[in-house]
Amino acid sequence: MIEVSPLQDSELAEVAALFNLANQDLPYFWPLAADDFRALVLLNQGEPDAVLSADPEGWLVARLDGKAVGFVHCNIGRLATEDRAERRGFIRMVAMAPDHETAVHEPLLAAAEMHFRTRNVSHVTAFDVHTGYACPLAGRGMLAGHHFPVMTSLDRAGFKINERWLLYERVFDEGPIEYVPQWTDLRLTVADRSAQGFSIFLSQRAEPLAELKVLFLDELSRHGDRPSASLRNLHVAADYRRKGLGSWLMQRAANDMLARGYPRLIVSINHLDAPAQGLLISLGFEELPLSGYSFVKQLR
Repeated sequence: MIEVSPLQDSELAEVAALFNLANQDLPYFWPLAADDFRALVLLNQGEPDAVLSADPEGWLVARLDGKAVGFVHCNIGRLATEDRAERRGFIRMVAMAPDHETAVHEPLLAAAEMHFRTRNVSHVTAFDVHTGYACPLAGRGMLAGHHFPVMTSLDRAGFKINERWLLYERVFDEGPIEYVPQWTDLRLTVADRSAQGFSIFLSQRAEPLAELKVLFLDELSRHGDRPSASLRNLHVAADYRRKGLGSWLMQRAANDMLARGYPRLIVSINHLDAPAQGLLISLGFEELPLSGYSFVKQLR
């Protein structure tokens, strides 16, 4: 019989092994030892894209005959862009032993739902793209589309697909030429430059036109094949799109990254954002063979 309750310290290595097994086929993955799993997964509070709790009561483990055969990671909080009063549940990871998926998924997700209900949480998002870990998927929280057992489990538990995401990357061997739009009074400002990344703002006569944010992925850079960064925001005002502003910001970002020793830029975009896909392809980015999904459920 499957029993589900919070993680015990003695199970940390077992659950880390489940996490590694569940994610080993994903881009930008490296295996986590028990201590790294605690630091990078369990104690991760979603910075800088989310503000989440690190409640051990939400580290739920399914056991069969005393052996860990499933794990679900539950947090309560909000995205960084949301109002401070916002409070909802997040399922960030579901990992199940391959030989026990059929028996494990129902009690594991039922325990997760009970965790949220007893804390008066009515809205739950599973695999929100903004709530990922450093490993894998370059910090993005989506569920890979080929992970069918987890997708099926979420569907049976009443979750509905909310968004679909794509991953693109480019490795810059040298700095791209910057094609500057020939506009008068165009001002580009690089701000928030720190060890974590930087932002770029574009304006004309004090009117904001576009902005971009890059985050350096230090954990992936240490464990992966090359230093890497993630594009976390690219926005061009509606009236100024298709005029070369986005391309210039991306070119400037690539040059700034290379100057800081980061040649690879990883980008996640919503699959409905055709203009962004066109921009990335025009700049030499390649789409990874992976679709990622986020899910939602309203608890009654």
